[in-house]
Amino acid sequence: MRRVYGSAVGDPEHTHLDPSTRALLTETLDVARATAEGRVERGDLEPFALVHAEGDLQLVLLGDVAEALDHADGTGRVAATLLRRYDAAAFAIAVATFASPDGSPEHPQAREVVRIIVGHSDGASGAT
Repeated sequence: MRRVYGSAVGDPEHTHLDPSTRALLTETLDVARATAEGRVERGDLEPFALVHAEGDLQLVLLGDVAEALDHADGTGRVAATLLRRYDAAAFAIAVATFASPDGSPEHPQAREVVRIIVGHSDGASGAT
């Protein structure tokens, strides 16, 4: 069963975030988490992003760049493209993946999860 959980944005150790950035990232993460949960319930696992642009959240499907999201460099390129293309203040990228002690889907303790990465145009980021 896939689960959507966690929050890096609300972590009290992230003291470098100013209140408005934290609020924007928290809102984006909360909506991304709810959207991911709804999509998982429907069996729709296509990666997606939410971009916070012009005061609104826009859904962007990322199926055509899914392979890039398997690697940190590719995820960074997708994030940078989202920020530029939509002139976004913040974004969240959600992608189905596996969590296991060794990072492999073959591990006996592997489970499917939804990873959500949030970022802000000022460079702040986190993952759940």
